[in-house]
Amino acid sequence: HDPVFPPNWHRIAEIYMTRNNLDKAIEAYNNLLLAPFCAAEDWLSQSERGRHSVLAYMKHRQVDGKWVHRHDDPDAYARLGNAYFMKGDLVGAERAYKDSLQFDPNNQMAQKNIQVVYGKAQQEGRLKVTPPSAPGQQPRLEILPAKVLPGAGAVQK
Repeated sequence: HDPVFPPNWHRIAEIYMTRNNLDKAIEAYNNLLLAPFCAAEDWLSQSERGRHSVLAYMKHRQVDGKWVHRHDDPDAYARLGNAYFMKGDLVGAERAYKDSLQFDPNNQMAQKNIQVVYGKAQQEGRLKVTPPSAPGQQPRLEILPAKVLPGAGAVQK
């Protein structure tokens, strides 16, 4: 498969999802979104001239003050959230759904599933709700880490 063609990563990730190989599905979605196989040399990506000439065909955005190429696909972020959720990683699922909503606030899959994540976290006693600091603001929701049981290193959800 062509590793710089995002639809291929979608297909690969969905195959892993149907096989319930969640780690490989997560890896494939991250390869799609983070685009490591089509990243250019750093000096070229950081140069405005490079981004507007040689790399003009690639979308770039700033992440932590650095120009990077990404395949920002709200549906892929939402599906990545599904894989994390199925794996039991509520923090990873929340992060992926929030990323999806950052690029498409109307993504219904991400809107619905982030609420499911918060419900599961609340059920597990892992949801911290901070009341709004001003009228009209929403409460702040935070998923607390799973508790590690003493001894065998088992994780209590």
